[in-house]
Amino acid sequence: MWRCEGVDVADCELESLASDDVMKLEADCFWCFSKLLDGIQDNYTFAQPGIQKRVNSLKELVSRIDSK
Repeated sequence: MWRCEGVDVADCELESLASDDVMKLEADCFWCFSKLLDGIQDNYTFAQPGIQKRVNSLKELVSRIDSK
C-alpha cells in the first residue's frame, strides 16, 4: 500500500512523487473506488433494487410505528 511518509495526504503533491509511488497510489484509489461502488451499485442499476429495498424497509418501519 502507498504511504506519504510523515505528511498529511492532503498536503502531498503528485508531481513530487516517484512514478512508482504514483502507480501504487493509483491502484489504491482504484480499489477504494471499486469498493465504494460495490456498496451503492444496486441503487443505480435497472429498476434500482437497492433504493426499492430501502423504501420498503422505511415503509415497513413507519407502518409498525404508526399503524393507524
